[in-house]
Amino acid sequence: MKICVFLSAADLDDRYTRPAREFAELLGKGGHTLVWGGSDVGLMKVVADGVQEAGGRLLGVSVDFLAAKARAGADEMVIARDLAERKALLLERADAVVIMVGGTGTLDEATEILELKKHGHTDKPVVLLNTAGFYDGLKEQFRRMEDEGFLPCPSRTWCSSPRSRWARWPTSRSRSAPSDASMAGMATHVITGAGSGIGAAVTRRLHARGDELVLHARDAGRAKELAAAFPGAKTLVGDLADPDKLSWAFSHQTLPDHVDSLLHIAGVVDLGPVGELTPKSWRHQLNVNLIAPAELTRHFLPQLRLAHGQVVFVNSGSGLNAHADWSAYAASKHGLKALADALREEEHANGIRVTSVYPGRTASPMQAKVHQQEGKEYEAAKWIDPESVATTILMSLDLPRDAEVNDLTVRPGH
Repeated sequence: MKICVFLSAADLDDRYTRPAREFAELLGKGGHTLVWGGSDVGLMKVVADGVQEAGGRLLGVSVDFLAAKARAGADEMVIARDLAERKALLLERADAVVIMVGGTGTLDEATEILELKKHGHTDKPVVLLNTAGFYDGLKEQFRRMEDEGFLPCPSRTWCSSPRSRWARWPTSRSRSAPSDASMAGMATHVITGAGSGIGAAVTRRLHARGDELVLHARDAGRAKELAAAFPGAKTLVGDLADPDKLSWAFSHQTLPDHVDSLLHIAGVVDLGPVGELTPKSWRHQLNVNLIAPAELTRHFLPQLRLAHGQVVFVNSGSGLNAHADWSAYAASKHGLKALADALREEEHANGIRVTSVYPGRTASPMQAKVHQQEGKEYEAAKWIDPESVATTILMSLDLPRDAEVNDLTVRPGH
């Protein structure tokens, strides 16, 4: 398949180059041909390198006054007389179009194909890759154009935003042209616990992919910190310790219209024997570890059903076995397992996958607190790296749709 990519030739930072490189490698491994502006500089070079090194072909369409910057090693290079001819050739030679980050030149190319698409003069799929939230403003402008009558139909009918995962892109062996939906290369994830430990590790991985992230924060201050740590991510404020108020809090915020995965990673622990734990401690652990995940899941089920998404509950070894001094925490985690098992059975017909992950002791701020409560010295190197748990979680997310991982148990290695 020949995929035209509109993008910048500027030298950009890692927020844009890393997702672009991953995207390019996917195209190359799928046996596709990159159709692009032909330049061998900046982000254009990053994508061309990635496609070619992964086994794909390069078809460049440069322009006379930029011919000196054209890539010498392309499989085919066409030199157009002017920009108008270049745009026509790019669209003519492509089966599908992807709009990546760029400046005025990219916008010029993008708006022309969108006009053609809007008026029915092409049926080639068009996908807008909103890496690091770069096109948030443009998407908002589209919404205003729709609301105020400037567009005759919703923009989503002629330009898709990313929804599915990288692995769902069609290969060059596909028998039919891709749809707009199948061309959408990234997912939307709602994540709790993104600030530290396993949650931070998962969030870093998904952010590096360029996926759209909605990060839960307990208050506005924490939301500001998460937004600074993960540029382009959106935040969702609500206190998990007070699940009765989550629905009210969310009603005053903008939520995604679809959710590919809901990742319950936040958790709290307070050790003590049954004879000493107070009702306040029991309620806090049950609220954060069990009731809030149930309420969040209830709230996002319509968006999950729309996307045929996945719910991941990061449980614990205490969700399988209970020990002295761990009664309240283990009770909350046993309940979380029951929640996951029931949800899986209830939502299977709606295409929702449900996975429980049971990590052993993991090097994290929570584990440091546990050691303090146990009166033991904390040595992070003895326990599982959060990145290792993140790897198992992403494996379950990336699994083809013909399979589902119900339970994942992760234990310290040697």
